[in-house]
Amino acid sequence: MVSMNNQEWEELSKKESLGSGRFGIVYPKDDMNAYKIYFKQVADDAGFYHDNPCLLFSKKRFQRLIEKCQELEFTDGISDMIQIERNFAGIAMPRQYGTKVCHMMDEPLSKRIQLAKLIVRNAKELTDHHIYHCDYKLDNMIYQGDNVQIVDLDDIHTHFSPLYYHYSIDILGLTLAAFMKDDLHLAVPRSVHKKLLRADTPCTYTYRAIDHYLQEKERPKDILWIDSDTDLSLIPFILQKHDYSVVYLLDDVLEDSEYKKLYALCVSENIPLYDMALKKNVSKYPEFDTIRSDTSVYEYQYRKVI
Repeated sequence: MVSMNNQEWEELSKKESLGSGRFGIVYPKDDMNAYKIYFKQVADDAGFYHDNPCLLFSKKRFQRLIEKCQELEFTDGISDMIQIERNFAGIAMPRQYGTKVCHMMDEPLSKRIQLAKLIVRNAKELTDHHIYHCDYKLDNMIYQGDNVQIVDLDDIHTHFSPLYYHYSIDILGLTLAAFMKDDLHLAVPRSVHKKLLRADTPCTYTYRAIDHYLQEKERPKDILWIDSDTDLSLIPFILQKHDYSVVYLLDDVLEDSEYKKLYALCVSENIPLYDMALKKNVSKYPEFDTIRSDTSVYEYQYRKVI
């Protein structure tokens, strides 16, 4: 237990904080360590203030977490408890250096996939040690070159009961889908969505499903762009020559029924449709899928002619 008196706390509070969240504020103790001091009260979603639940946890809970964190290889977690004038006030932890993952959204997809794999590795280690973290937010992750630190393991969103196992993975999966920019995909009806061949966010998140999702995101694809002017009867012959992922380009969003008709048309022409996208968003496609090369059907035919 780290003990401070009021004078020591006053000196610490004069330092520039390393950051703050809903439950506390983090100060540098020295180059290697940081102290997280909990707010006495926190606001709920409605704006009403209540006693900070982190200050109401039993000391046994924190001691259990400290012991578990000592067994971790990839995540530092917390190292001690802090009391000010003998009153429990916060936790001590290794000081983290690096870049918050939330500031890396504009990194190339290959880099974000690499980071996502590190995050999944760390998450697996946590659950292997019966630490079920349910607050996987990109601003709670710090990139450090060959590692990603998951922080804020000390608050109310971390549990030790296996009842939280699947919920923890659900939160992780949703966060990684956002990190992969899946929201840039054209939104189509679910009945069409599930038939497209593109890497899809899992309906039910498991570590195996997340691993497969990232593998598909990473797999290089040769894209063949087609649209309403394409002679669809030519596409099966083109696909016999090369393994293209076919993406149908649209001028604008459609009614749900039109997406279904369009997909049915492609099926009738023996075209395995990888995805649908808006023409104006073609330049954004490499932000959420790995493209080795791409060509329009017109460019393909032109090359064949010459």
